[in-house]
Amino acid sequence: MVLERDVGTRSSARNHLPGRVTAVTPEGPLVRVALACGDARLSALVTRASRTELALEEGAEVFAVVKAPSIHLVPRI
Repeated sequence: MVLERDVGTRSSARNHLPGRVTAVTPEGPLVRVALACGDARLSALVTRASRTELALEEGAEVFAVVKAPSIHLVPRI
């Protein structure tokens, strides 16, 4: 999954999910960004530089860009 602030960049990915950052948690050299995309809850690991460049803070509106082959559904038990 890739995070973007704006939709408009051409890519082969067809799934651009609008979402809001719900939490930002440092994990060593990376940062875990939790997203609420409608009813879906997603999580992405990004570099600290990406977090700064994209201004990823709680409440920020972003797009989660996901290629279809990368999607795996896990049933809730």
